[in-house]
Amino acid sequence: MKSVQTRTDLIAGKKPDSIKTLDILEVNGTQVDPAYEDFKTKLTQAGIELKVRQVKLKDAILQDLPKRDYDILYILVSEDTSRDPYQMWNSTQRSGDGQNFAELANADVDKLTEQYRSEGDVAKKADLINKINAIIDKEKVAVEYQNIQSTYAISDKVKGFSVGSLCSCESERFNRVNQWYMREKRI
Repeated sequence: MKSVQTRTDLIAGKKPDSIKTLDILEVNGTQVDPAYEDFKTKLTQAGIELKVRQVKLKDAILQDLPKRDYDILYILVSEDTSRDPYQMWNSTQRSGDGQNFAELANADVDKLTEQYRSEGDVAKKADLINKINAIIDKEKVAVEYQNIQSTYAISDKVKGFSVGSLCSCESERFNRVNQWYMREKRI
């Protein structure tokens, strides 16, 4: 899928002439994401056979991700995951342990991600990230789905429990478990 038009067609749920089957690697895909499920349904309805493999992150890191063994990668990341655009989009990160899973090679993105890493001013960093995101959007190498939420019931007896707005993945709800307590009456 080296062509921008092919990627654009796929994102729109259309079948490019050259595509019959797609290998989709889902990493940590235990939650249901309605927008992503709708995307897969559109591809199937367009006549594309989907071979979906669900893999745990640990296994993906050891096998599929370094080899780039997929046509489409669906990976759930939490908001606290490093958002260093250099790691995600710089062409030096296209293979092996690098995180440029889309294998994007773009000289403008390389220059901007290097500037982002060396910039100290928050406003300038925000401007650089906007420029990077504009190129990523134009290249159609990634679609970001937002805010998959989970709801967990907590007993009223548990005091000190608070996740605020920072709890973005299942395991984070236990980050402050050492501050939880229960008040019990003694008889």
